[in-house]
Amino acid sequence: MTQILLIEDEVQLQSLYQRFLKEAGFQVISTNSGKSAFEILAQIHVDLLITDILMPEMDGIEIICHLRTMNNPPPVIAISGGGIYLQKRNLLEMAKEFGVQHTLCKPFTQDELLETVKKALGNSQVIQ
Repeated sequence: MTQILLIEDEVQLQSLYQRFLKEAGFQVISTNSGKSAFEILAQIHVDLLITDILMPEMDGIEIICHLRTMNNPPPVIAISGGGIYLQKRNLLEMAKEFGVQHTLCKPFTQDELLETVKKALGNSQVIQ
């Protein structure tokens, strides 16, 4: 079964995305922080990582940069709704500059999420 690590600091969104993914047949491990995501990645292999960009303590860009130091990192989907001072498209473009192939702008639909997951898992390119 495909294992996905979901990193989302907003509890309601994390629960919603997790439900969408589980209903589609994926095994999902979720966390609300980059710090705990590193601990998870050190212990288990995941097939896909989905991360929010703007989070307290450690943001999604830091997570993406950390993945670049790993052997055989999982593909990544970066998600963002923007922030007070930043536009979501700018944040997602920044993620692409760090090698992320797939992004989603919040809010997105269940179908958009699942289609992006399908593309990411079918894409052999990973962060280099």
